[in-house]
Amino acid sequence: MLRTIAITAAVFASLQLGTSPSILLPSELSLEEAEQLALDSDPDIQAFIARAEAFEHLAASVTELPDVQLRAGLMNYPLEHGNFRTEGMTHTVIGVRQSIPPRGLRPALFDKNENLAQEQDYLSLNHALEIQHKVRHAWLDASFHERRLQLILKSKELFGDLLHLARTLYSTGDGNQSDILQVELEQFKLDDRILEAEQDRDHAYISLREYVGKDRALKVSSTLPNWNSVASLTDLRPVLVEHPTMLALTAQADATEAQRRVEESGLNRKWMIDLSYAYRDGGLLSGQSRSDLISASISFNLPIWGQQKYRQKIVQVSKLQSATLLKQQSTLRELETKLESALEHWTTLTSRVALYEEQILPKAEETVTVTLESYENQGSDLTAVVQSYISQIDAELTHLKLTFNRLKVWADIDKLVGLENL
Repeated sequence: MLRTIAITAAVFASLQLGTSPSILLPSELSLEEAEQLALDSDPDIQAFIARAEAFEHLAASVTELPDVQLRAGLMNYPLEHGNFRTEGMTHTVIGVRQSIPPRGLRPALFDKNENLAQEQDYLSLNHALEIQHKVRHAWLDASFHERRLQLILKSKELFGDLLHLARTLYSTGDGNQSDILQVELEQFKLDDRILEAEQDRDHAYISLREYVGKDRALKVSSTLPNWNSVASLTDLRPVLVEHPTMLALTAQADATEAQRRVEESGLNRKWMIDLSYAYRDGGLLSGQSRSDLISASISFNLPIWGQQKYRQKIVQVSKLQSATLLKQQSTLRELETKLESALEHWTTLTSRVALYEEQILPKAEETVTVTLESYENQGSDLTAVVQSYISQIDAELTHLKLTFNRLKVWADIDKLVGLENL
């Protein structure tokens, strides 16, 4: 009675809000929605973006000249019996000093930080592909176990019908009690399969919640992605050079090249310009007032003692750049191997799925029909019927697994070459 009242109150409240009671149930989550939720909530992507913006701001700052230095003071003031007019060299001075970095330093630093910002952008894109790939696999796992559970439940209903038939034949004297026990045993085995499928489904949803939010009540959509075609290896291999990992390594190599130019600029002169004005008081013996003074000077360094140091740094950075380019070649080989393996797997799975759809599943269904009719007409025993039912269940589950494995392989290929963008 209390439960009835509670349900009635919930329905009334939902009507008052203009909604339906089904809002309390988990809404279906499509694959696209799962991907978007995961990407929007991933903190690592935001961290990559923040680092890229930091390098952008740093690149803008290094193009400016150093701050002007202001210099002021009292010069040549006599310590004994002195005042501002005692000595002719006594004066107050105010001046400015501007240092100019060595030629090539500022554009090299700008290019370095711009390339480092691009590297973070590509790493962010690569991480987004990783998250998308993991979400796709988690979503497909959850969908697979949902469908797997439905297939087993459907099979249990078929065994229920078979049990009813066995009991009917036994009651008329045309069957055996062992037939009933055999069907009941298979039903218990199906119960175990159901428990296992429910456990696997729950684990799949736990993995999916890691990316889309742990507080969400999830149920994946029944609509599967339309991933049915893949281009050839010849067409896809050139696309690998545009993979974010490859582009990030290119940006890293460019940043290292810019750092080499930074070190080379150390061999150039650093300039400094001084302008100052000196005020003097007092007068000359001729009675004229002392003239104020103005000074201008230019100074620069002579990179004599530090040339070897800079040259060693240049060699070091060049070696680092070569290492990055070699790493890029190695990464390209790894991507090509993964792509070739995934395409071969795709071809095999496509053939197997077609074989099940065109041959094995129809033949399994036909076998069930023939053996069941034979059993009803007492032309065969129940063991053949049970075996045909089990073979049909196993064939349907295998076909389901192959179908979802094929979708996962498509996701693997898309992660490498971006099939959706081709």
